[in-house]
Amino acid sequence: MTGPEETDSLIARIAMADRVAFETVFHQASGTFLAIAQRITGDLVEAEEILEQLYVDLWDQADHFRDGPLPAIDELALTIRDRAITRKRSRANRPPELRTSDLLSQPGHHTVDEAATLAGCLETLPKARATLMRRIILDGESYDDLAQAADVDVETVRASVQGAIVALRACMISGSDFSVEDTISAAEAALGVGGHEENGQPADISDVLAFWQSQIAHLMLSETDPIPVPEQVLRRITSRVVPPDQETIWAQIWPYAVAGALAAGVLWLAMRAGILLPL
Repeated sequence: MTGPEETDSLIARIAMADRVAFETVFHQASGTFLAIAQRITGDLVEAEEILEQLYVDLWDQADHFRDGPLPAIDELALTIRDRAITRKRSRANRPPELRTSDLLSQPGHHTVDEAATLAGCLETLPKARATLMRRIILDGESYDDLAQAADVDVETVRASVQGAIVALRACMISGSDFSVEDTISAAEAALGVGGHEENGQPADISDVLAFWQSQIAHLMLSETDPIPVPEQVLRRITSRVVPPDQETIWAQIWPYAVAGALAAGVLWLAMRAGILLPL
């Protein structure tokens, strides 16, 4: 996958209806996006549908992804995560079981060199607590999902996750001017577990909200192995959004053009031979 700057440049070209740039972004990122959606929904067909709509929207609204507070690749990753979560929560499937001890384990004390990233700071948590956070981030599980899986009340789950958020805050943004309460609100909104909507957040925590969103996107992109995307998915997408170029148009009409020319030639020869009389 390309870096954020190159992806931003490609999406700027997509905004100008550049088909080559569009297909480049598809081939470079679609496998990872499909894997994100498939992991959350558990259904490859649904994941392909979500991926297809994401790229249709990218073609139609490229500036939306390019002009946001995050790099375009992060915006795309978060968008497909949110849509996959929405699709998943429209069903009533029971999530995998979760041990109650996973909710109650205490924060760890070891540190890592890469303490400024979510991936690095998750390593400072006990394994069970880190697994809990990854289930929220990578599997799209909500407080209700986790409470059902552990057979505990939602407030127990909320307290456990908020404790993990506080520990991650201390690791990632120690010395920040943001309060613990604001950090928890922003993190829950970014995670999609607290019932918050981004537009409902006070403006003064927009920066920390964007920080959490960026960290979540980076974790997803770094910990998700791409899976093959069937070529027919790209064909379906391009048939919906990309106007055919002249070469494609000619490829579609040349058999009819040749047949018409041959028929006209045969008719002309027949008239010259006196087989047919002109009208």
